[in-house]
Amino acid sequence: MNKLAFDFQRAAPLEADASCELAPAFVPAEQPAPVASPFFQGMHPGVLGIMAGCFVFMMVVFWLTFRGQSEATFMVVISAVYLAMYIGTPLVMKRTREAQYGAEQHETDFAGFLQGRMDTFTGSLTGWEVLVQACSIPVALALATFGICVAIAMS
Repeated sequence: MNKLAFDFQRAAPLEADASCELAPAFVPAEQPAPVASPFFQGMHPGVLGIMAGCFVFMMVVFWLTFRGQSEATFMVVISAVYLAMYIGTPLVMKRTREAQYGAEQHETDFAGFLQGRMDTFTGSLTGWEVLVQACSIPVALALATFGICVAIAMS
């Protein structure tokens, strides 16, 4: 039995015996031209700031809604402590990395990040796609929290 091998670098079959007939080689489609947009290694701090701002907004709305009730205020304080840990842990990790390997420099402002691209595990995304993926749930939660708290305050 003859075994066939395929060279994926050249997209062509390797040498084969004359006794076996080979199928036509796989011809890959033309690759798109490289994008001229800059690539970023990580999220711009502005995206992380929007996420953190949404969660801080939620805590403020909770506090304004429940400030007259001691039990509810106690729960809001506990949630604020967890929020501080949730936001603080990545900041501590970033500071530790910067102390060990040097500070990361963002060569562009937030608008430049939105026009550029960022590599992810599943491929590259535009800055706008990164912003939408990272901030859609925090923004939706903040809006829902605001609506619920307005309904509570009006009842």
